[in-house]
Amino acid sequence: MKKILSVIAFSGCILAHAQTENVSQVEQQFAAFGNRNVQEKLFVHTDKEFYLAGEIIWYKLYYVDGINHHPIDLSKVAYIEILDQNNKPVMQGKNALKNSAGKGSFYLPSSVNSGNYKLRAYTAWMKNFDAGYFFEKNLTIVNSFKSLNLPAAPPAIKYQAGFYPEGGNFVAGIENRIAFNVTDQYGKGQVASGAVISDKNDTVASFNTLKFGMGNFSFTPEAGHTYKAVIQLEGAASFNSDLPILNTSGYNIKVEESSEIINVTVKTTFNAPEEVFILAHTRQVTRYAEKKILSNGTASFSFPKSKLDDGVSQITIFNRDQRPVAERLVFKAPSKKLDIAASIGSATASTVKSREAVTVG
Repeated sequence: MKKILSVIAFSGCILAHAQTENVSQVEQQFAAFGNRNVQEKLFVHTDKEFYLAGEIIWYKLYYVDGINHHPIDLSKVAYIEILDQNNKPVMQGKNALKNSAGKGSFYLPSSVNSGNYKLRAYTAWMKNFDAGYFFEKNLTIVNSFKSLNLPAAPPAIKYQAGFYPEGGNFVAGIENRIAFNVTDQYGKGQVASGAVISDKNDTVASFNTLKFGMGNFSFTPEAGHTYKAVIQLEGAASFNSDLPILNTSGYNIKVEESSEIINVTVKTTFNAPEEVFILAHTRQVTRYAEKKILSNGTASFSFPKSKLDDGVSQITIFNRDQRPVAERLVFKAPSKKLDIAASIGSATASTVKSREAVTVG
Protein backbone atom coordinates (compact mmCIF):
# COMPACT_ATOMS: atom_id res chain seq x y z
CA MET A 1 0.00 0.00 0.00
CA LYS A 2 2.86 2.35 0.86
CA LYS A 3 4.47 1.55 -2.51
CA ILE A 4 1.25 2.47 -4.36
CA LEU A 5 0.94 5.74 -2.46
CA SER A 6 4.59 6.54 -3.19
CA VAL A 7 4.07 5.87 -6.91
CA ILE A 8 0.92 8.06 -6.92
CA ALA A 9 2.74 10.87 -5.10
CA PHE A 10 5.73 10.59 -7.45
CA SER A 11 3.42 10.60 -10.51
CA GLY A 12 1.66 13.68 -9.12
CA CYS A 13 4.99 15.47 -8.76
CA ILE A 14 5.92 14.60 -12.37
CA LEU A 15 2.53 15.83 -13.62
CA ALA A 16 2.81 19.10 -11.66
CA HIS A 17 6.35 19.61 -12.97
CA ALA A 18 5.22 18.93 -16.55
CA GLN A 19 2.35 21.41 -16.15
CA THR A 20 4.68 24.09 -14.84
CA GLU A 21 7.19 23.36 -17.60
CA ASN A 22 4.54 23.65 -20.33
CA VAL A 23 3.24 26.95 -18.97
CA SER A 24 6.81 28.25 -18.78
CA GLN A 25 7.32 27.32 -22.44
CA VAL A 26 4.29 29.38 -23.45
CA GLU A 27 5.55 32.33 -21.39
CA GLN A 28 9.05 32.05 -22.87
CA GLN A 29 7.73 31.89 -26.43
CA PHE A 30 5.53 34.89 -25.77
CA ALA A 31 8.46 36.84 -24.32
CA ALA A 32 10.59 35.90 -27.35
CA PHE A 33 7.83 37.12 -29.67
CA GLY A 34 7.76 40.46 -27.81
CA ASN A 35 11.53 40.81 -28.10
CA ARG A 36 11.38 40.17 -31.87
CA ASN A 37 8.47 42.58 -32.41
CA VAL A 38 9.32 45.83 -30.67
CA GLN A 39 6.28 48.07 -30.38
CA GLU A 40 7.03 51.72 -31.02
CA LYS A 41 4.73 54.58 -30.04
CA LEU A 42 4.64 58.22 -31.10
CA PHE A 43 2.89 61.14 -29.45
CA VAL A 44 2.54 64.50 -31.19
CA HIS A 45 1.94 67.70 -29.23
CA THR A 46 0.60 70.60 -31.34
CA ASP A 47 0.47 74.25 -30.32
CA LYS A 48 -3.35 74.21 -30.73
CA GLU A 49 -6.15 72.34 -32.47
CA PHE A 50 -7.90 75.14 -34.43
CA TYR A 51 -6.11 76.93 -37.26
CA LEU A 52 -6.74 79.53 -39.94
CA ALA A 53 -5.30 79.39 -43.45
CA GLY A 54 -1.94 81.17 -43.47
CA GLU A 55 -1.03 80.03 -39.97
CA ILE A 56 1.67 77.52 -39.04
CA ILE A 57 1.05 74.24 -37.24
CA TRP A 58 3.90 73.82 -34.78
CA TYR A 59 4.38 70.37 -33.29
CA LYS A 60 6.75 68.28 -31.21
CA LEU A 61 7.20 64.51 -31.40
CA TYR A 62 7.80 62.15 -28.49
CA TYR A 63 9.10 58.67 -29.36
CA VAL A 64 8.80 55.87 -26.76
CA ASP A 65 8.63 52.12 -26.27
CA GLY A 66 5.01 51.04 -26.60
CA ILE A 67 5.36 48.58 -23.70
CA ASN A 68 6.81 50.65 -20.86
CA HIS A 69 6.55 54.16 -22.40
CA HIS A 70 10.27 54.76 -21.85
CA PRO A 71 12.27 56.69 -24.49
CA ILE A 72 13.93 54.46 -27.11
CA ASP A 73 16.40 55.05 -29.92
CA LEU A 74 15.64 52.71 -32.83
CA SER A 75 13.87 54.54 -35.65
CA LYS A 76 15.58 57.72 -36.83
CA VAL A 77 12.75 59.22 -38.91
CA ALA A 78 9.07 59.91 -38.17
CA TYR A 79 6.50 60.52 -40.91
CA ILE A 80 3.79 63.15 -40.35
CA GLU A 81 0.76 63.74 -42.53
CA ILE A 82 -2.51 65.65 -42.45
CA LEU A 83 -5.49 63.75 -43.85
CA ASP A 84 -8.80 65.15 -45.08
CA GLN A 85 -12.25 63.67 -44.37
CA ASN A 86 -11.66 61.05 -47.09
CA ASN A 87 -8.39 59.96 -45.41
CA LYS A 88 -6.37 61.37 -48.31
CA PRO A 89 -3.14 63.18 -47.39
CA VAL A 90 -3.14 66.90 -48.15
CA MET A 91 0.24 67.56 -46.50
CA GLN A 92 3.11 65.23 -45.72
CA GLY A 93 6.48 65.57 -44.07
CA LYS A 94 9.20 63.70 -42.21
CA ASN A 95 11.24 64.59 -39.16
CA ALA A 96 14.49 63.35 -37.72
CA LEU A 97 14.21 61.69 -34.32
CA LYS A 98 17.05 62.57 -31.98
CA ASN A 99 17.14 61.69 -28.28
CA SER A 100 13.65 60.19 -28.63
CA ALA A 101 12.13 63.46 -29.84
CA GLY A 102 11.61 65.59 -32.90
CA LYS A 103 9.93 68.82 -33.95
CA GLY A 104 8.60 70.51 -37.03
CA SER A 105 5.85 72.57 -38.63
CA PHE A 106 3.32 72.75 -41.46
CA TYR A 107 2.44 76.00 -43.22
CA LEU A 108 -1.27 76.15 -44.12
CA PRO A 109 -1.51 77.67 -47.63
CA SER A 110 -4.42 79.77 -48.87
CA SER A 111 -5.45 76.86 -51.09
CA VAL A 112 -6.38 74.60 -48.19
CA ASN A 113 -10.10 73.88 -47.79
CA SER A 114 -12.02 74.49 -44.59
CA GLY A 115 -12.91 71.32 -42.71
CA ASN A 116 -11.96 68.75 -40.12
CA TYR A 117 -8.62 67.06 -40.61
CA LYS A 118 -6.61 64.33 -38.96
CA LEU A 119 -2.92 64.57 -38.09
CA ARG A 120 -1.24 61.17 -38.25
CA ALA A 121 2.29 60.15 -37.25
CA TYR A 122 4.22 56.87 -37.58
CA THR A 123 7.64 55.37 -38.22
CA ALA A 124 8.66 52.99 -41.00
CA TRP A 125 8.78 50.14 -38.43
CA MET A 126 5.22 50.86 -37.29
CA LYS A 127 4.00 50.25 -40.86
CA ASN A 128 4.70 46.54 -40.28
CA PHE A 129 1.77 46.46 -37.83
CA ASP A 130 -1.84 47.56 -37.73
CA ALA A 131 -2.46 51.23 -38.58
CA GLY A 132 -4.49 51.46 -35.38
CA TYR A 133 -1.16 51.89 -33.56
CA PHE A 134 -0.37 55.11 -35.49
CA PHE A 135 -0.77 58.36 -33.58
CA GLU A 136 -3.82 60.35 -34.67
CA LYS A 137 -5.20 63.73 -33.61
CA ASN A 138 -8.14 65.77 -34.91
CA LEU A 139 -7.54 69.31 -36.21
CA THR A 140 -9.93 71.97 -37.52
CA ILE A 141 -8.85 74.33 -40.30
CA VAL A 142 -10.84 77.36 -41.50
CA ASN A 143 -10.00 79.18 -44.72
CA SER A 144 -11.79 82.55 -44.79
CA PHE A 145 -10.47 83.20 -48.30
CA LYS A 146 -12.43 80.34 -49.87
CA SER A 147 -16.13 79.55 -49.86
CA LEU A 148 -17.16 76.32 -48.15
CA ASN A 149 -18.57 74.81 -51.37
CA LEU A 150 -21.25 72.98 -49.45
CA PRO A 151 -23.25 70.42 -51.46
CA ALA A 152 -26.73 71.48 -52.58
CA ALA A 153 -28.19 68.65 -50.50
CA PRO A 154 -26.63 66.76 -47.60
CA PRO A 155 -25.50 63.23 -48.48
CA ALA A 156 -27.92 60.44 -47.70
CA ILE A 157 -27.30 58.78 -44.36
CA LYS A 158 -26.02 55.23 -44.68
CA TYR A 159 -26.09 52.71 -41.86
CA GLN A 160 -23.91 49.73 -41.10
CA ALA A 161 -23.50 47.05 -38.45
CA GLY A 162 -20.51 45.05 -37.23
CA PHE A 163 -20.60 41.72 -35.37
CA TYR A 164 -17.68 40.53 -33.25
CA PRO A 165 -17.75 37.03 -31.63
CA GLU A 166 -16.08 36.98 -28.23
CA GLY A 167 -12.65 35.43 -28.63
CA GLY A 168 -12.64 36.14 -32.37
CA ASN A 169 -14.26 32.89 -33.60
CA PHE A 170 -17.89 32.21 -34.61
CA VAL A 171 -18.12 28.47 -33.92
CA ALA A 172 -20.97 26.05 -34.67
CA GLY A 173 -22.35 23.78 -31.97
CA ILE A 174 -21.36 25.88 -28.92
CA GLU A 175 -22.82 29.04 -27.44
CA ASN A 176 -21.31 32.22 -28.85
CA ARG A 177 -21.56 35.66 -27.26
CA ILE A 178 -21.44 38.29 -29.98
CA ALA A 179 -20.81 42.00 -29.51
CA PHE A 180 -22.20 44.36 -32.13
CA ASN A 181 -22.40 48.02 -33.06
CA VAL A 182 -24.75 49.95 -35.33
CA THR A 183 -23.43 53.23 -36.79
CA ASP A 184 -23.92 55.65 -39.64
CA GLN A 185 -21.20 56.31 -42.21
CA TYR A 186 -19.58 58.82 -39.84
CA GLY A 187 -19.23 56.29 -37.02
CA LYS A 188 -22.01 57.75 -34.85
CA GLY A 189 -23.82 55.07 -32.82
CA GLN A 190 -27.52 54.52 -33.51
CA VAL A 191 -30.39 53.33 -31.34
CA ALA A 192 -31.63 50.07 -32.88
CA SER A 193 -33.17 46.68 -32.25
CA GLY A 194 -33.04 43.53 -34.33
CA ALA A 195 -33.23 39.80 -34.73
CA VAL A 196 -30.88 37.10 -36.02
CA ILE A 197 -32.44 35.04 -38.81
CA SER A 198 -31.15 31.70 -40.14
CA ASP A 199 -31.19 30.68 -43.80
CA LYS A 200 -34.40 28.79 -42.95
CA ASN A 201 -35.99 32.11 -41.88
CA ASP A 202 -36.05 31.00 -38.24
CA THR A 203 -35.49 33.69 -35.58
CA VAL A 204 -32.70 32.41 -33.33
CA ALA A 205 -31.89 35.52 -31.27
CA SER A 206 -32.98 39.12 -30.70
CA PHE A 207 -31.05 42.15 -29.48
CA ASN A 208 -31.21 45.85 -28.59
CA THR A 209 -28.50 48.47 -28.46
CA LEU A 210 -27.47 49.54 -24.96
CA LYS A 211 -25.39 52.70 -25.44
CA PHE A 212 -23.59 54.39 -28.32
CA GLY A 213 -25.13 51.87 -30.72
CA MET A 214 -23.42 48.92 -29.01
CA GLY A 215 -24.67 45.75 -27.32
CA ASN A 216 -24.31 41.96 -27.25
CA PHE A 217 -26.36 38.78 -27.54
CA SER A 218 -25.77 35.02 -27.32
CA PHE A 219 -26.97 31.99 -29.27
CA THR A 220 -25.78 28.59 -30.48
CA PRO A 221 -25.44 28.41 -34.28
CA GLU A 222 -25.86 25.16 -36.20
CA ALA A 223 -23.27 23.85 -38.65
CA GLY A 224 -24.17 24.13 -42.33
CA HIS A 225 -26.29 27.26 -41.91
CA THR A 226 -25.78 30.97 -42.51
CA TYR A 227 -27.15 33.81 -40.42
CA LYS A 228 -28.07 37.43 -40.95
CA ALA A 229 -29.36 40.23 -38.75
CA VAL A 230 -32.45 42.27 -39.56
CA ILE A 231 -31.92 45.65 -37.87
CA GLN A 232 -34.64 48.22 -37.20
CA LEU A 233 -33.40 51.75 -36.58
CA GLU A 234 -35.26 54.15 -34.35
CA GLY A 235 -37.29 56.43 -36.60
CA ALA A 236 -35.74 55.04 -39.79
CA ALA A 237 -35.99 52.11 -42.16
CA SER A 238 -34.57 48.66 -41.45
CA PHE A 239 -31.59 47.01 -43.13
CA ASN A 240 -29.90 43.60 -43.19
CA SER A 241 -26.34 42.66 -42.27
CA ASP A 242 -24.64 39.27 -42.51
CA LEU A 243 -23.03 37.66 -39.47
CA PRO A 244 -19.42 36.40 -39.76
CA ILE A 245 -18.65 33.14 -41.56
CA LEU A 246 -19.43 30.17 -39.32
CA ASN A 247 -16.58 27.80 -38.40
CA THR A 248 -17.42 24.13 -38.01
CA SER A 249 -14.77 23.72 -35.30
CA GLY A 250 -12.68 25.90 -33.06
CA TYR A 251 -12.50 27.64 -29.68
CA ASN A 252 -14.26 30.56 -28.07
CA ILE A 253 -14.06 32.25 -24.68
CA LYS A 254 -16.44 33.96 -22.31
CA VAL A 255 -15.14 36.46 -19.76
CA GLU A 256 -17.14 37.43 -16.69
CA GLU A 257 -15.80 40.15 -14.37
CA SER A 258 -16.55 41.16 -10.81
CA SER A 259 -14.91 43.88 -8.77
CA GLU A 260 -12.06 41.54 -7.75
CA ILE A 261 -12.15 38.36 -9.90
CA ILE A 262 -11.97 37.58 -13.62
CA ASN A 263 -13.55 34.29 -14.68
CA VAL A 264 -12.73 32.88 -18.11
CA THR A 265 -14.60 29.95 -19.67
CA VAL A 266 -13.07 28.25 -22.70
CA LYS A 267 -15.30 26.17 -24.95
CA THR A 268 -14.41 24.08 -27.98
CA THR A 269 -15.93 21.58 -30.37
CA PHE A 270 -13.11 19.13 -29.56
CA ASN A 271 -14.28 16.76 -26.82
CA ALA A 272 -10.93 15.05 -26.23
CA PRO A 273 -9.34 15.83 -22.81
CA GLU A 274 -6.52 17.92 -24.25
CA GLU A 275 -4.50 20.75 -22.75
CA VAL A 276 -5.44 24.40 -23.02
CA PHE A 277 -3.34 27.34 -21.82
CA ILE A 278 -4.33 30.85 -20.77
CA LEU A 279 -2.02 33.86 -20.86
CA ALA A 280 -3.12 37.24 -19.52
CA HIS A 281 -0.75 40.04 -20.44
CA THR A 282 -0.61 43.82 -20.23
CA ARG A 283 1.47 45.57 -22.88
CA GLN A 284 3.24 42.27 -23.69
CA VAL A 285 4.19 41.62 -20.04
CA THR A 286 2.77 38.34 -18.70
CA ARG A 287 0.59 38.80 -15.62
CA TYR A 288 -1.08 35.39 -15.31
CA ALA A 289 -0.50 32.00 -16.93
CA GLU A 290 -2.04 28.60 -16.27
CA LYS A 291 -2.79 25.27 -17.95
CA LYS A 292 -5.89 23.09 -17.61
CA ILE A 293 -7.32 19.97 -19.23
CA LEU A 294 -10.54 20.30 -21.21
CA SER A 295 -13.47 18.33 -19.82
CA ASN A 296 -16.33 17.76 -22.27
CA GLY A 297 -14.95 20.59 -24.37
CA THR A 298 -14.87 23.11 -21.48
CA ALA A 299 -12.23 24.55 -19.17
CA SER A 300 -12.61 27.33 -16.59
CA PHE A 301 -10.01 29.72 -15.23
CA SER A 302 -10.24 32.27 -12.44
CA PHE A 303 -7.71 34.82 -11.22
CA PRO A 304 -7.64 38.08 -9.22
CA LYS A 305 -8.09 41.25 -11.24
CA SER A 306 -5.27 42.75 -9.16
CA LYS A 307 -2.78 40.68 -11.18
CA LEU A 308 -3.43 42.90 -14.20
CA ASP A 309 -2.01 46.38 -14.65
CA ASP A 310 -4.31 49.35 -15.13
CA GLY A 311 -5.63 49.88 -18.64
CA VAL A 312 -6.17 47.39 -21.46
CA SER A 313 -4.92 43.81 -21.14
CA GLN A 314 -5.22 40.82 -23.44
CA ILE A 315 -6.35 37.30 -22.57
CA THR A 316 -4.98 34.78 -25.05
CA ILE A 317 -5.89 31.08 -25.23
CA PHE A 318 -3.40 28.53 -26.60
CA ASN A 319 -4.17 24.95 -27.65
CA ARG A 320 -2.09 21.86 -26.86
CA ASP A 321 0.32 22.77 -29.69
CA GLN A 322 0.84 26.13 -27.96
CA ARG A 323 -0.78 28.00 -30.84
CA PRO A 324 -3.04 31.01 -30.09
CA VAL A 325 -6.65 30.06 -30.87
CA ALA A 326 -8.72 32.81 -29.18
CA GLU A 327 -8.13 36.24 -27.71
CA ARG A 328 -10.09 38.88 -25.85
CA LEU A 329 -9.39 42.36 -24.46
CA VAL A 330 -10.26 43.38 -20.89
CA PHE A 331 -10.08 46.80 -19.30
CA LYS A 332 -9.11 47.60 -15.72
CA ALA A 333 -9.92 51.11 -14.60
CA PRO A 334 -6.97 52.94 -12.99
CA SER A 335 -7.10 52.61 -9.22
CA LYS A 336 -4.80 55.54 -8.52
CA LYS A 337 -5.91 59.11 -9.05
CA LEU A 338 -3.50 61.78 -10.23
CA ASP A 339 -3.14 64.38 -7.49
CA ILE A 340 -1.25 67.54 -8.44
CA ALA A 341 -0.50 70.27 -5.92
CA ALA A 342 1.24 73.55 -6.67
CA SER A 343 2.52 76.31 -4.41
CA ILE A 344 4.14 79.70 -4.91
CA GLY A 345 6.63 79.54 -2.07
CA SER A 346 6.04 81.74 0.94
CA ALA A 347 3.82 84.11 -1.05
CA THR A 348 0.05 83.84 -1.09
CA ALA A 349 -2.47 84.71 -3.78
CA SER A 350 -3.55 87.78 -1.81
CA THR A 351 -0.02 89.17 -1.43
CA VAL A 352 1.22 88.65 -5.00
CA LYS A 353 1.10 91.80 -7.11
CA SER A 354 0.15 91.90 -10.78
CA ARG A 355 2.94 90.59 -13.06
CA GLU A 356 5.18 89.90 -10.07
CA ALA A 357 7.63 87.00 -10.55
CA VAL A 358 6.96 83.98 -8.32
CA THR A 359 8.48 80.53 -7.95
CA VAL A 360 6.01 77.73 -8.58
CA GLY A 361 6.80 74.42 -6.94
